[in-house]
Amino acid sequence: MKTFDSAATARLTRGCLLYCVMVVALSAFRCPGHHEPAITLPAGLDPSDMQAADAVLKQRTETEDMVKRFKKQGFSSSQIQFAKNKYDSSLAKVNAALERIKQDISASPGSQEEADFRSQADAAVGDSVVLDSLLETALNPGISPTNLTNYVLLHANTLPDSWVTVWKASRKLSVADRQQFLVYLDQELKWKNWEAIK
Repeated sequence: MKTFDSAATARLTRGCLLYCVMVVALSAFRCPGHHEPAITLPAGLDPSDMQAADAVLKQRTETEDMVKRFKKQGFSSSQIQFAKNKYDSSLAKVNAALERIKQDISASPGSQEEADFRSQADAAVGDSVVLDSLLETALNPGISPTNLTNYVLLHANTLPDSWVTVWKASRKLSVADRQQFLVYLDQELKWKNWEAIK
């Protein structure tokens, strides 16, 4: 029977340890095309409510995509700071409207509350339109308004209605569907901080 000296045992131990560390480290990374499954909307929503939620989701994803593209360009630090400030202003208004939906989810809607929320939705969309216009102009200098493909800019007039529809829909949900909807708001509609967008 062959015995190993202490140096050989140490090399074997280090090799096994290195292998284990690599397996754990590699398992933490995902394949480039792999994404976490999206949180779905509760089945209790009407198709029109789902369309409205999809419009609000597109507002987030379109803006986030433009921020990613903007960050990859060679803009000056003052231009980047200006865009970041505009983004932060939009983020605050959008996420405040989402928080309002979460707070009002179990309340009975009244006409005054709807008017208040509509003002909040108008502000969230208005700031987003300003931000997306700025980013669109920076990324595509000289673009004609007839050539726009930006979802937010093309749907600026209907997005506030989509927000109000989502707000109203949240109040119609069963108690069981509310939790799923709250998770959807946080994980799908809530805007990330500027730094978190890669």
